[in-house]
Amino acid sequence: MRARFFSAPPTSQPQRAIGGGGAIRRRVVMPVAALLAWIACFDVALAQNVWRVHKNPSSGADFDQVQPAIDAASDGDVIVIETAAGPDYAGFRLKGKSLTLIGKPLVIGSLGGLILFPGIQGRVIVSDIAAHQSVTVRGMRIVTIDSLGPVLSFEHCEGPIFLETIEVEGFAFDDNLGAQHPQLLLRRCAAVHVSGARVGPGTTIGQGQLPFRGAEFEGSNVAWSGGWIQGGESVQGFKIGSLLVPGLDGAEALRVAGGRTLLSGVQVAGGKGGKGFIDTAGTCFPSGSGGVGLRATHGAQIHSESALISGGPGAAAVSASCAAGIAGETVVLLGAQFVDLAAGPRFARTTSPANLGESHPIRVAAEPFDFALLMVATELAGMPLDGVAGVLALVDPVPFAFIQVGAGGTADLNGGMGLQPAPGAAAVRLYVQALVWNGSGADPRFSAPSALVLLAP
Repeated sequence: MRARFFSAPPTSQPQRAIGGGGAIRRRVVMPVAALLAWIACFDVALAQNVWRVHKNPSSGADFDQVQPAIDAASDGDVIVIETAAGPDYAGFRLKGKSLTLIGKPLVIGSLGGLILFPGIQGRVIVSDIAAHQSVTVRGMRIVTIDSLGPVLSFEHCEGPIFLETIEVEGFAFDDNLGAQHPQLLLRRCAAVHVSGARVGPGTTIGQGQLPFRGAEFEGSNVAWSGGWIQGGESVQGFKIGSLLVPGLDGAEALRVAGGRTLLSGVQVAGGKGGKGFIDTAGTCFPSGSGGVGLRATHGAQIHSESALISGGPGAAAVSASCAAGIAGETVVLLGAQFVDLAAGPRFARTTSPANLGESHPIRVAAEPFDFALLMVATELAGMPLDGVAGVLALVDPVPFAFIQVGAGGTADLNGGMGLQPAPGAAAVRLYVQALVWNGSGADPRFSAPSALVLLAP
């Protein structure tokens, strides 16, 4: 698509400023009737059922844990995990099903609009997703307090995976040195789209335990927009009797082996090294070094758009006679390719699900005063990356809104009013993507797509 088609923005669409750095909120410019007619012409991904998960038995939910909902669900179903007081939900496994799992946040008004995501305590494992299937995980916090494996893992996924506005963190609660795991693992996944995820930092609660790495991509194609990836931090070393644990190094932030990766506006930082110590005999044990920011091997192709990559800081020396830890390397390439495109972060982000007939918020983050054309589609064509310089993954996209990014680098809009599912359907899945260009009409760039699910009232 040539930039000259977008050299001048429309002038007939009203806009009004909202708070927060001059962001701009607009209404959808595409008539609802036209959008409904467009949806009727395509094979829309219609959910068969919407399952509710809530801890409170009196809430009327279908299940009080996630795993029974997954076991009962069929391809295309939506599982809404509602925030509840009390302990977090247990971890779960999803194998061979096309599902959408959405955490429904709780807004705590008395605390200044704090949004509380539903928590998952325990490992989440997704595997064996076929090419015609997809999995969306949105709006939840996933943590573990042991070091027995990755916190969140996806393996053998041929269909697209969407990770949107999630938090993943691993706390190594042990006193024994063992295998080091990533907090997020993507292994042999054909197309993973990440928007606004926060992985790490994680830390060691026990003494002498290796911290979690941030994330690891093995043989996968990943488009990651916004958020951060951080390696785990090590705690201070110690000596008790014959037990000696030195100050360990901080963990790597991101390890990539093969595949293609696009990082857009992501912070990638290695973990901080553990502080050394001086034992009772006056022997000095040096402090640990910082973790590597990015390590790439096995022919990996990595492209960066304003990604901030840094090695972790080394721990300070405990005295002038002890050695301090050195900072971790920023990028380590072993038979891999790394290209810094030096273009600003350009991505679209959807937030919590909306009921059909209501509006849903969409946020576009880009360079200040960029223009963006928002598009929707009912199908996704995997991840056909053109040299990983940009992402264009929607099939037959339809424009539905034009916005200008504010001085704060974001713009918000409301959409989806009046959408209704086919008879018997409980939800409609749409894919949202942004085409962004600067004020002179140059440098057009597609964002990674986001999956949006509109639920029946």
